[in-house]
Amino acid sequence: MLGDPCQLPPTVRSGGPSPLSISLMERLSAALPHPSGSSPVENILTDNSFLDALPVKHAKSLLKSRETGQQLPSYRNRFAGSIFLSIQYRMHPSIAAFPSAIFYDGLLSTPSFMKSIRAFPLVLNGMMPCGDPNVCVRFINVGGRSNERQGSPTRFSRTVFGPQQKSIEEQTSYWNEPEAERVVTLIKDILHDSSAQVKSIGVIAPYNGQVQLIKAMMGCDSQLRSLLAKRQSTTIEVKSVDGYQGRERDVIIFSTVRSNRQGRIGFLRDWRRMNVALTRAKAGLIVIGDLDTLREADLHWDAFGKWASSTRCVVDDFDSPEDEPSL
Repeated sequence: MLGDPCQLPPTVRSGGPSPLSISLMERLSAALPHPSGSSPVENILTDNSFLDALPVKHAKSLLKSRETGQQLPSYRNRFAGSIFLSIQYRMHPSIAAFPSAIFYDGLLSTPSFMKSIRAFPLVLNGMMPCGDPNVCVRFINVGGRSNERQGSPTRFSRTVFGPQQKSIEEQTSYWNEPEAERVVTLIKDILHDSSAQVKSIGVIAPYNGQVQLIKAMMGCDSQLRSLLAKRQSTTIEVKSVDGYQGRERDVIIFSTVRSNRQGRIGFLRDWRRMNVALTRAKAGLIVIGDLDTLREADLHWDAFGKWASSTRCVVDDFDSPEDEPSL
């Protein structure tokens, strides 16, 4: 069997816990003894500079310090019955560094040549400079702790899709208009640069309400439609995190949606969903969210926030002067 037990399991709709929620791949990886053989080791030079850097070590230390009695999932211990293919050819090494350290015990390596062929697009580096320009990750902090809304984003969905009766999924979904607006603006900024070598953009969100809202806002934006008509070689795909498992794009824009003062992020706390979202990008990963809400709600997001802050790739996005911090 080929697969990854550190990514999303099957979706099971049940009145309670179901044994079907654990995939056969995960069961076998956990139950079988460690293989006597090993995966072939390719004779290739790898780049571990980002994986071995201090920001990753700080994130791992924070994660361990916040453990509350239960051991966090460890690839070596939990999935000892599997053979791990340790070389990945999708991501720039700076994108792979955090997932490798946190979810795969640092076992996932990246060939050195990927650093040059997966370079962060210049247009994004110009818009969002980082302490290290070689880092291909940015976190756009749309703060406020009160941006999320629950239900269906009817203001836009009625315009584009027509009136619809609310389903249970829509009533339990969430959307975040400031983040959706930032997503659309970012896409237009990328398309405005005729020299940008971005052939594909993926927009993902954990909730279908946000996916619906972003699609509707894109459909209503005449400037965006005009830019897309001129840049027909660039493809844009908007899907949920669950719908994006197994896919990849040059640039991934991940809208995390949740923004509240109670520190509630729902199923965004699932570390496997987080792993999927952070590993779809080839050359550029842009995470948009409320950093304070995410860090308060979950230890994995707290570790990611620590890593992003230490890497100096956090971009504060204030909507109005009164939102800006006092000096």
